[in-house]
Amino acid sequence: GTEKLFMLLPEQPVPGEPLKVWVNRKASLTPLAASGGILTLHVAFNDWEEGTADLELTEQFWEGDMELRGVQVQVPEGAYELNFVLSDGNGEFDNNDNNDFAVPIRQLREVHRSRPPREIQEIESYPL
Repeated sequence: GTEKLFMLLPEQPVPGEPLKVWVNRKASLTPLAASGGILTLHVAFNDWEEGTADLELTEQFWEGDMELRGVQVQVPEGAYELNFVLSDGNGEFDNNDNNDFAVPIRQLREVHRSRPPREIQEIESYPL
């Protein structure tokens, strides 16, 4: 089927905000689809550099005979990419054919890395 393996709420993750990840394990192209039991989200941000966590998808939601499992993730400030793989705790993984899953995160505010952050004195010295 064309069912999506995962759904994000909001669909576009927001830096500094919570994100709900829903997974439809039956849509997995790996043995994970048929394995019962727990489902774990191995998640991180910015190419696995930040906020690494292993979270069990404990929330359940049924749509017809489609079972979705969900968990909430906190998106760190400055996140530009969500990275994750799924496992069942028994050695079965879905890691997107060894590519892992990556979702770009739009920066709401432009991040200017060229200029160092202003010092307090510098900010206070502006005329009012």
